Amino acid sequence: MPFAVLLADDFMRSATLPTQLLLEAYGRDGCSIISVAVVPRRDVSKYGIISTGGPDASGLLPVFGIVEKPEADMAPSRFASIWRYVFGPEVFEILKHQEPGYGGEIQLADAINTLAKSGAVAGQVFEGRRYDCGSKFGFLEAIVETALAHPDFAENFREFLLQRLSHREAAE
Repeated sequence: MPFAVLLADDFMRSATLPTQLLLEAYGRDGCSIISVAVVPRRDVSKYGIISTGGPDASGLLPVFGIVEKPEADMAPSRFASIWRYVFGPEVFEILKHQEPGYGGEIQLADAINTLAKSGAVAGQVFEGRRYDCGSKFGFLEAIVETALAHPDFAENFREFLLQRLSHREAAE
């Protein structure tokens, strides 16, 4: 039975739920599916970066391997794993025997790498707005933009922000 893993570092907004796309791809292909996005070269050292080829007929990227937080000049691509996964139960057996990796910890990226070497992982390219909530500024962006887009909160939140800005400008 497949299961989804959603980590809080990334908050995503898109027309289609990212996890739904992963589940659909798993149902079609039967392999583990990870959500990926192109990141700026300066940011590759913040992510697990996949080694990949071109997309298959369904638009999925084959994942040949993943490198946890490589330096930009050592990265196999600019496709970062962005914290949404659908795995089959086989990942538990891999994690059970996984040696500590980056930072001396058991890394999910290492288990993904093991699965990838057997041809059992594909990447679903995320299309939408992604907020890196692993950074304080990214977390603030997610809150402000989501509140401004929400039909129940947008008007009051916009007024609140304008009041705060006018108070700040008056104080300066």
